[in-house]
Amino acid sequence: EAAQLGQGQLSRNQVECIHVATPCHYSVQRRQHTLKPLRLLDTVIEHVVPKSLGKARLAAVKLECGLPDTFDVLGFDNLLPSCAPCNLTKSNCLFSPSPQIQLVLQRTAAKANTVRLTAQAVRKNVAIDRVLQAVFMALEERAISMNDLDAFLADITRAPAQAGVPDDVIILSDGYWYRRSKIVAEGLCRCEREACVGANAKVYCYFHDELPAWVVATGLYHQCYDEIIFCTICKGLHKRGHIGSPRSCGARGPAGSTTL
Repeated sequence: EAAQLGQGQLSRNQVECIHVATPCHYSVQRRQHTLKPLRLLDTVIEHVVPKSLGKARLAAVKLECGLPDTFDVLGFDNLLPSCAPCNLTKSNCLFSPSPQIQLVLQRTAAKANTVRLTAQAVRKNVAIDRVLQAVFMALEERAISMNDLDAFLADITRAPAQAGVPDDVIILSDGYWYRRSKIVAEGLCRCEREACVGANAKVYCYFHDELPAWVVATGLYHQCYDEIIFCTICKGLHKRGHIGSPRSCGARGPAGSTTL
């Protein structure tokens, strides 16, 4: 079968290259599968559902493909690696709805969170490298010493205010700082446990404005959020924080809430 793309067609091989295979096993020139891997330098980002669709057409595509209202064409649910030739061949064409394309979208959605976390980790590592580079340069130039670093870290842990930490800064359990103006909600964890996961009592939580609205709405300590439990709603096993999520639980969440 071939996926209909406007007035043209893509072969099954091209569909697999763009939407299934990683590394890319399709050679546009040879029109057949190859064992040549897709090099990172040759990789481009492919939007399964074209980002150029208007609101009306996108709404229709969501309905045709069974996609949730929260589906974002720029989100990780819709991004896959591709080789440049196949990406150019597909261009902004739209695949006709079919079980094959729906399966691709389902697989992409299932891996979206892992990809999102990986991207966040990469960005974090880049930021850390930049900071450490400045520290290493200062050490090499003898502008500071290891003793200075030890003293600073000890002071900032035991007495943040004395070490110069602003009064409006909250230091969370994961070690990150947030200005109080960035905190959108706070309070004791709302889990049903008498003591939160890994703690001897209920944990007082702060939720900053970079968190998804769904996470804030749950009011859960992050370890309680991630704990796998038996859900009495969908009768399945999943994270406590996913109760009511259409994607993870299969049940409708609170009215007006933002789903995962």
